[in-house]
Amino acid sequence: MTISIAWVRKIKGSEELILVSDSRLSGNASSWDQCVKLLTLPRSDCAIGFAGPTDFAYPLMQQLYLSISSYQRSNDRALDLHDLRGHVLKVFNSLQKSITFDLEEVEKDLEKTEFIFAGYSWIRKSFSIWRIFYNKGAKSFQYKPATRIGNFNDIIFAGDWAAKARNKLISHLQNKYDNDLHNVKVEGFDMEPFEIVRDLLRSSGRNDSIGGAPQIVKVYQHMNCRPIGVYWPTKKAGNATLQGRVLQNYEDSDFWFLDPDTLLTNKLGQ
Repeated sequence: MTISIAWVRKIKGSEELILVSDSRLSGNASSWDQCVKLLTLPRSDCAIGFAGPTDFAYPLMQQLYLSISSYQRSNDRALDLHDLRGHVLKVFNSLQKSITFDLEEVEKDLEKTEFIFAGYSWIRKSFSIWRIFYNKGAKSFQYKPATRIGNFNDIIFAGDWAAKARNKLISHLQNKYDNDLHNVKVEGFDMEPFEIVRDLLRSSGRNDSIGGAPQIVKVYQHMNCRPIGVYWPTKKAGNATLQGRVLQNYEDSDFWFLDPDTLLTNKLGQ
């Protein structure tokens, strides 16, 4: 399964949207810790991540990617993010209705399949984050907007470790600031949600449903979306990873890489 978090980060008077996830896919007899769970979309102002069975999540995301790239107004961002959200639901629900197997059995996996869809709206001049989930009663995918923790910015959790991560984040914020998070005078989240995922992954075991390196995607206010690499498990003793995959020794990359302890980013090898 998954732990995935998306939040709006306040930094130096501006904002950026961050999505972070683990990198483990689990099967009946195996687990694989170098798998993409966050997908940058071709229009470059948004990204999507998934939690749950890949049987449904991967085809849905790939078809969404193709539908965006095949329509110019969507691909060049003339279609605003909030209108695109409606299109996402229509694509997902159309695909879901085309499944011809025993729906009762299929719905058990569909209910475990959820997405975080997030990006920047040029009409509203702000970031938006939604959790897209399957509603068995309505027999369709629906969405919920992000919520806030105290005086902090928008945040969404997804995956089977979501509740645990949320509780750990609240405890971390209370230790860092104050027990009453509604009275804290802050601009918003910094990298605290990433720190929670980092710590959960460092303590995860082989039999846990999360594992691997944390993977990160950022969406900027200039409407560009970029993966951020992570040195894992530490910068000094670990490997450079990008969206979960350990880079080969000879590989170079134009992306920036995060030190998971100092939380500073730099070019590969610097």
